[in-house]
Amino acid sequence: MNIIDKIAEDPSGVTLAVAAVVIIPAVAAAWFLDHRKNRWLENFAEAKRLRFEPEVPYDLRNTGLEIFNNGYDFRLLNRISGISCAGAAVSFFDYKFRASGGREKGRYSLTAALFEFKSDLFPAFTLRQEGILDELKAVFGVYDIDVPGDKEFCREYHLSGRDKDAVAAFWTPERTKKFKLPARCRLEAKGRWLAIYRYAATVDEKNYETFMEEAKAAAAVLAGQGPA
Repeated sequence: MNIIDKIAEDPSGVTLAVAAVVIIPAVAAAWFLDHRKNRWLENFAEAKRLRFEPEVPYDLRNTGLEIFNNGYDFRLLNRISGISCAGAAVSFFDYKFRASGGREKGRYSLTAALFEFKSDLFPAFTLRQEGILDELKAVFGVYDIDVPGDKEFCREYHLSGRDKDAVAAFWTPERTKKFKLPARCRLEAKGRWLAIYRYAATVDEKNYETFMEEAKAAAAVLAGQGPA
């Protein structure tokens, strides 16, 4: 039974009073943090002469990336654009959606960096940090894609994609040596699109510039223009 049902069934109003004590401060705190971040992003964009949009219509299905095509009730907030990196047009934004089923059912918020290159550069793949569950799956014969000749990269990252040969070939020794995924992030790539994002978590204003620079550095490596 959710809190609304409990309130309806409680004629004494005790549940309503408890809900008010718990919910109202939480909502107020969330509003304050969102408002502070919005103001910071707007001022940041203005100082950098970038475009800032508090909310824009959802238009990311055409990327073909899974993160932007699963679920419903999509919202794009706090979008900063007018940035270029390694030949790609880049935007940073907060993204909210509802997952429609399975273990991950619910509402999610995340911060993403989206890169649109002028031509197709990537086979379809996803990349994230290797986890304990991945190690357990390997015991039962469920493996990710191994990159030949780089055991350290394979230990650190979980790499998956439909065309395993194409994905493994994309990750050349030069890329695996230079690449670093931003902290607590996931990556999806397909064709001319690349997304780097914090899943189920937004980036606050204190860490936003770091996230931007780390995402751009990672994208440059994948586009073949990373640092020496």
